[in-house]
Amino acid sequence: MVKFINTSELIERYQRGERNFQSTLIEAKNLDKINLTGADLSRSKFYGCVIRQANLSGVNLTDAYIHRCKFNGTNLSGANLSDTSLHKVNLSDTTCIGSIFKRSHLVDSNLQNANFTAADFSDANFASLKLNGVNFTRCNLSIVYVINTELNEAILTDAIVCIRKGYRNSYRVCVKCGGDAYHSGTTFTSGAFGSGNTEADVYFSCYDCGHHWCEYK
Repeated sequence: MVKFINTSELIERYQRGERNFQSTLIEAKNLDKINLTGADLSRSKFYGCVIRQANLSGVNLTDAYIHRCKFNGTNLSGANLSDTSLHKVNLSDTTCIGSIFKRSHLVDSNLQNANFTAADFSDANFASLKLNGVNFTRCNLSIVYVINTELNEAILTDAIVCIRKGYRNSYRVCVKCGGDAYHSGTTFTSGAFGSGNTEADVYFSCYDCGHHWCEYK
């Protein structure tokens, strides 16, 4: 059962040393610059929260639901957002170094100029995201589905990119058996995806025969 908690109670309990806030309902508008480092907010629900320029490093947000919230400029480095749904969320200018977004759903959200260096988005889903200036350097972007989202707006230096469904130019005809092949990974050596100074090894694998090959760009 989800339990409602107001801003003052949350801050007071955290300052007393409590870190377990699992299955909490948070609708606070005034959490700017709050420090919740290392708190456990797994399975919690956030509606319309304003949590800008805050310190949420190392926070556990697994299986949370986050809707219409503003995290502009917040530090989420090392946070775990696995299995989390983020809908209409503003993550612009956030710092999310080493954060985990496994199996997360990011929908209709703003990630502009955020730093996701070395973050893990394996098996995540992207839909209608703003990615201008996003830093995905050394990220694991083994993404299940991408729609209405342009990855060429982001920095993908040395990222692992594997988009299984939805993204343009993701498919090939297998050179061995003629079956359907999918984009199974990209290694970037410099610059941003699609820019003139980027070199990339693009890998494809066949669904039918398992043959895989590399195309150099």
